[in-house]
Amino acid sequence: MAKFAIKHKHEIGLPPDELIFHGEKKMKETRKRIITFGSGKLNEVEIDDIAMLKQLVNQQGTINWINIDGIDNEKELIELGEIFGIDQTILSDVMNTQQRANIQEYEDTIFINLKMLQFDQDEKIVISEQLSIIVQDSLVITFQENSGDVFE
Repeated sequence: MAKFAIKHKHEIGLPPDELIFHGEKKMKETRKRIITFGSGKLNEVEIDDIAMLKQLVNQQGTINWINIDGIDNEKELIELGEIFGIDQTILSDVMNTQQRANIQEYEDTIFINLKMLQFDQDEKIVISEQLSIIVQDSLVITFQENSGDVFE
């Protein structure tokens, strides 16, 4: 059976890059981790406040990976976009779990949006979850709908 995207009344008239979560909320709160590695050292920190990322990422000679589990918090994504100069169109695609898999190349950013598929042995069903990846110079940001999937 065909599946159609349904526009809700509160979305009518808004620009296409408006940050509105489309999908099923799978977590109560987002989980934010930064993994920093380079020159023989590895550091993983779980943070509560997005603003802390700016301090942690500015270390010279390191590669930084920010993993965010839970993609429904508009305020946090806006703040993240401001800190790292991420286009709002990218962030709106991150929040839309109905997006098709795609790759978009920008001047200084590569954005990858794809689906992770898992087979639930107990329920005998295939579970689909969105994974979004943003790649910049020495920074990788990943967004998952739920904790504990591919990267665990």
